[in-house]
Amino acid sequence: MVENEKRAGRLLDRILPAYEPDGEVHGMPGLRIRQRNERGIEVHIMGRRTSAWLTGIPSPVWTRCEQTALEQVADIGWHALWGGPREWSDAELVFEQRWNTGEWARHVQAGAWCSSGLLRRLGIFHTITSADAVTGYKGLGINGYEGVGPVRWCIDVIHRRGVPYRKERLVAALTDPEFGLPVAAARHLDAIYPPGRNESCIRLDDDDRSGLIELRFQTFNYPSLHLGSCEPEYRVIAEGVERRIARVLSAGQ
Repeated sequence: MVENEKRAGRLLDRILPAYEPDGEVHGMPGLRIRQRNERGIEVHIMGRRTSAWLTGIPSPVWTRCEQTALEQVADIGWHALWGGPREWSDAELVFEQRWNTGEWARHVQAGAWCSSGLLRRLGIFHTITSADAVTGYKGLGINGYEGVGPVRWCIDVIHRRGVPYRKERLVAALTDPEFGLPVAAARHLDAIYPPGRNESCIRLDDDDRSGLIELRFQTFNYPSLHLGSCEPEYRVIAEGVERRIARVLSAGQ
């Protein structure tokens, strides 16, 4: 679910596949729009059974965002692929075989359980932490593992000044034996990255060393976290964040 037209446009720009002649495929290879209705847009990867719905804004706005994406692709001389063909195009197949297969692909697939598990537990970051924002990305490998090591997911948990981190509760939820992920504190890394040197960074990995979660707690006092300085289109989001943090903090008292 997206909040506004601007975010919807950015999302479609990132995921809709387009071919740069004599170049590469941008976006997600094999992704197609399955249907459009009043709910939003349903997208899926050709040949796979799963799909995802893009929702949150009226259908005409999604249509406008898609049309803008088509115009941008045409302006730079690329070919839009998300409307067809109904199978993977030759350009997508070549790109997939070149970049998304082989040893690196097997490495990423071995750690896919970690990112998938984190996505299914996004609610934890909303109901347990008192963070204003949470962002994440796939990081490079780090010392302390053989070979390329596990797939490393860096999660930045960002708080305003004066708000407690609640690190222990977040770690307890992620490592819960019934509802959490099969990870534990990566104590084997303590000799390389002593906990006392960076108390705001917690690393969790699994027994097979295929996935690594790096929780990085940060404090910022920048204006965008204050309601008074928010642009009108983001005020509703900011007010929602304020209410959520208040609920989390009151529940922990």
